[in-house]
Amino acid sequence: MIECYLLTSNHLKVRLSHSIHLAFRQKIEREWGNSVVTQRDCIELSKDLSATNGAKVGSHTLRRFFGLVEWDGTFRKSTLDHLARYVHEANSSELISQLQSQEDLVEILVKLQVQNVAIDEYYIKKSLEEKITLEIVMMAGHMILIRLEQTDHDRTIRMLNTLKHLDEQRSSNFPTASVFAHYVAPQFHQITNDDFTRRLINETPYVNLVLGFYAPIMDLDGHFGRHIRLMLTYSKDLEHQAYGHSLLATFALQNGAFETAKKHFDSIPTFQNEHAILQGRIDILSFLIQSPNASISSCLRPPKNQEIIYFKAVMPLLIFLEKVDELDALFSAHNFAQNQTSHWLEKSAQKQIHIAQAWLFARNGKTHEAGAIIDQYSDTIWPKDYQGISAKMMELTRKEIALHPRNLG
Repeated sequence: MIECYLLTSNHLKVRLSHSIHLAFRQKIEREWGNSVVTQRDCIELSKDLSATNGAKVGSHTLRRFFGLVEWDGTFRKSTLDHLARYVHEANSSELISQLQSQEDLVEILVKLQVQNVAIDEYYIKKSLEEKITLEIVMMAGHMILIRLEQTDHDRTIRMLNTLKHLDEQRSSNFPTASVFAHYVAPQFHQITNDDFTRRLINETPYVNLVLGFYAPIMDLDGHFGRHIRLMLTYSKDLEHQAYGHSLLATFALQNGAFETAKKHFDSIPTFQNEHAILQGRIDILSFLIQSPNASISSCLRPPKNQEIIYFKAVMPLLIFLEKVDELDALFSAHNFAQNQTSHWLEKSAQKQIHIAQAWLFARNGKTHEAGAIIDQYSDTIWPKDYQGISAKMMELTRKEIALHPRNLG
């Protein structure tokens, strides 16, 4: 038993276990800022207790509590309550319960170590079940990179699976999932072992937390594209299929392969889509492949409050295909400057929209306005998977500016 309540004729008393008693003492000493080793210390601490919260705990009681004199380990609950409130707990029962939980966890971890169970996997999984925090997720990311470097496939898979709770709540933890993906994805993309990649896709949240959150679309003919194609081979998930085929259709259009683009577009399944960027990519492909003569504004329907992310997939493709009228129509229909951004990735997507505006300015001969925007973003630090496409958009804008040297404002 960690604690035992004893009824006397006058007071409820509590007997503490040795380890809980020591932990209780340490919390008091940390709060006070000194060790309690002398009678004078007990007198001074008694004064501080009284001054802090009006607690009446005599120095003789503190001498027993801190082991300066022999004692049987029982204390009045009212005394322990005063001491608990000194360390900002509601009462001694809550504090003792916390200390007991910590002691139980230590016992569990020791047993796991004896049983040769990976403590890091257990700890991260349990921590994320309690609360998803960036610190724990990044700790998992660090351990994953170590396992990858060691080519320990089984432990990499097990560590990825500790993040299933994050996977289930990835929409409400978008920034955390994005940071994690940007940290681990470049090393994952270097994997060329097809069997290991298949296991990642089928046995872990790899697609949802890594491949789906870190998409360097300028690398669709490289390592990233290879994993996308393997995902289409190994995963039957409808969202994964839509994601992969929409990316490859976009890549094909950019390279003038219309029939290949149409083949991939026709392979996109119907499913319940909750992701604005994927919906934006599918909608612009539908317009370009199926309804090129329609009004672009009638074909693109961004979800409310998600316009920035929705148009992230739209603007670069229109620039690469030199769709001047279509871009003009979008900037006439939407006031992108009013859209609020909540994190770095959204802000980066908004900057890409500004660069698209610069390209349109340059194409229409307004090179002074275009140059001012490009200068503003020339030193921007982009997320890794934004870098290639942002550089390409700025390069194409500079080329347009160079074609109109007389229009300098």
